[in-house]
Amino acid sequence: MVKRKTIKERLEGSYRLIRIKRIKLGFFTLQIVLAIVLGLVVAMFLGARFEPLFVPLDVFAFSFLLLMLIIAAEAVYFKGLELRYTRSRSRKFLIARNSIRKSSVILALAVLCVIFLMVPFSAEKIAEMHPQTDSDTLQIGEDGAFTFDTQDSLGLTRVTRITISTNATAPIGLSFYNEEGVMLWEDPSFDLNTYNFNDVGLYSSMIMEIECRINHTGADIVGYTWTTENDVSPFLTQFLPLLGIAFVIVELISISIMYPTREAHAVASIYSKKYVVQKDASEYLITERQARERAQEEALLESTLDIDVTEPAPPPPPPPKVVVPRPVPVKKEVARKMGEVDEDLIEEPDIPCPTCGEMNSPHAAMCFVCGNPMVVKEVPTVVDLTDVFISGMKLSKDGKHDEAIKRFDEILVVEKANEDALLGKGTTLHKQGKWGQAIQYVNTALKINPNNVDALLQKAEILAEREKFDKAIETYDYILTIDPDNPKAKAGLEELTEEAEIEDVEVVLEQFMCVPGLGLARATTLYESGFTSLSQLKAASEQDLAQVKGISERLAKKIKKYLETID
Repeated sequence: MVKRKTIKERLEGSYRLIRIKRIKLGFFTLQIVLAIVLGLVVAMFLGARFEPLFVPLDVFAFSFLLLMLIIAAEAVYFKGLELRYTRSRSRKFLIARNSIRKSSVILALAVLCVIFLMVPFSAEKIAEMHPQTDSDTLQIGEDGAFTFDTQDSLGLTRVTRITISTNATAPIGLSFYNEEGVMLWEDPSFDLNTYNFNDVGLYSSMIMEIECRINHTGADIVGYTWTTENDVSPFLTQFLPLLGIAFVIVELISISIMYPTREAHAVASIYSKKYVVQKDASEYLITERQARERAQEEALLESTLDIDVTEPAPPPPPPPKVVVPRPVPVKKEVARKMGEVDEDLIEEPDIPCPTCGEMNSPHAAMCFVCGNPMVVKEVPTVVDLTDVFISGMKLSKDGKHDEAIKRFDEILVVEKANEDALLGKGTTLHKQGKWGQAIQYVNTALKINPNNVDALLQKAEILAEREKFDKAIETYDYILTIDPDNPKAKAGLEELTEEAEIEDVEVVLEQFMCVPGLGLARATTLYESGFTSLSQLKAASEQDLAQVKGISERLAKKIKKYLETID
């Protein structure tokens, strides 16, 4: 039995994709650990401790979510890499769909958090979570004291003011001390019944236990009540909502990138609900003209697959002679009289008229029969083929494909069997997406030199891109017989072997999903249980099927009944 994790990896990507995912996982894990460590360091710097418990959750959450935002942005880049190196349209859909689902969840959570933190009612409720108030009495001539914290144990609120109310008829004194006994503020005598100390916020950057001492020298018993007023941490009311908005922007960008990819490949993916309904739709849902061009390229590609490039090809038959009907001569002024030649240019051979085909002097301006202009296509003069080839390769590398093809054509006019120019033009056509024409030029280069490793690698790449995995594997095998240590051939063969196995799994799952009652989940479960082909499923008994997780006896009977009706 194959483990679910292994099946999932095989279905979701090739060997290269799995490596990208492992790199991404390791990279993200390191960043998450760094985020936790950074949050703890910041918390300890702000006075975090276990007794009495104080964990500045607001600062820790901000530091952690800031790095998570960076990870979310990086995830968009990694998803782009996965799509770039995924050849199968079915798996492109799967990657895009899963990415959209994750982004949607994060987007919803971010929106809810932003709304919650920006609503005034939420701030009021958070501020009320840490009430500090008490009352006491002072006997005649007795001094009193009480303590309060500048922050709550999670750092969500800050004490901004303390109000002290007394019924004293004589002045009393107040003084505030920190945990080390250092005096912060003092008023030796005040005669108000209610006193507000508004500078507590100056000492609330980190948690501090403040002691308030009351000096009473009056001749009566004094009762007093003290109450703190709190404000919510600015990290909750300002910075975290900004982070939430940033998360929303990043995830919206991710969805905007992945959604077109998901829709473009939905009809070709067995993981899509649209697959069964629209699986006969055109592979490229664009214009009819583009679809016809793609079909022509496919036909060109298919026509070259069985050509053996390791043996010289027989010479092509001569093209049929095109007989151009001779028009009726028109009486007009001609370049020269019929039957006469220019005596001083008799050593130069005559050329045919492009209109009627009659032979004329190469220097004639008009045809002596039909009178039409003699337009002769001049053969380009190539001074240095090497310079032209280098220029063409540079243009191709810079993305100027049409100009590069013109350079290669200049070489091929002079040397039709120029191996480098043929391969250069084929490579450039491949970059333009004209893989049917491209492989023809690559094959022509291989006719000249069957052991041209660069041409063989280019051919294998085109075949693999068009999911002709068997032919591409044969080509890579042939390269390794020529150059056993070729790294590109080894990597390509390893990746395509994995791709071929994945294709086999998808074909089997597709066959299973045609059985009534079997969706993707149950089809995958059957494959994991050892039923790796439709023939094995047919040969299994109802009891064997019923033992598979998710397959009831009723469903097993339904499956067997359906399989008996098909060939």
